[in-house]
Amino acid sequence: MFTREKIVLSEDPFTYGYFDDILEDPTPLEYFPSWDKMHYMEGKKNIDMDDKHYKWHLNETHDGFLDALGPWAGLYDWLQDGGFHDWALDMFGLDGMKEGRMEFSCLPNDGGRMRAHTDSGHKYMSLIIFCSGYPQGFDAGPTKEGPWARVEFVPNRLAFFVRNDESWHKVGPIDPATADYPNQTRNTITLNLLKQDVTKKK
Repeated sequence: MFTREKIVLSEDPFTYGYFDDILEDPTPLEYFPSWDKMHYMEGKKNIDMDDKHYKWHLNETHDGFLDALGPWAGLYDWLQDGGFHDWALDMFGLDGMKEGRMEFSCLPNDGGRMRAHTDSGHKYMSLIIFCSGYPQGFDAGPTKEGPWARVEFVPNRLAFFVRNDESWHKVGPIDPATADYPNQTRNTITLNLLKQDVTKKK
C-alpha cells in the first residue's frame, strides 16, 4: 500500500524521517472521525505528568472504532492481514513484529500537546499520517531536553521513528491564538508496530 521512497533525517541516536505523498489517492485525508467519537487519552507512564498531555484518540479498544473507519478501512485491513508487517520488513529491516495497531489521534488547537517521551518498550516503531487541521509537526531529539529537530506537518506525509530508549519526541503545545486555524484540531493517524502481543488498554 505504501510505495514511496523514505527520507531519513537522522539515524543517531534513533532513526526518524518521513515519506511524502504516501497515498496515491489522497481522498481519505478529507475524512476524519468527528470529535464526539474521540476519547481523552489517560496518563502515559513515561510522560512528565506535572505538565499534562492534551490528546484525544480512537482505536480498536474503543466502541465504534470499526464503524468510524470510513475510507480508512482498507488501511486497517492491511495492518491486520500482514501487509504492513511485510512492508516494514522490506523498508526498515524490522522482523519479529506480532501485530500492527491503528489509532485516530487529535490535538485541539487550544493547547493540545504531547510532552517529551520515548514510547513504551513493546513498540518497534511508530508512523504518523498527517491528515488535516492544525499543521503542527513533531519534534525529535536525543534527550528529554532536546535539542529538537522538527518534522513538519504536511498533509499526506507519513512521518516515522524507530523506537529505542533515546527516541525522544514531542508535539506542541499548539498556540490557541493562531488566527489562521481557529477551532481546528490536529488530525493524524498513528500506526504502531509492536514487538509482542500486549494487553489492550484504553
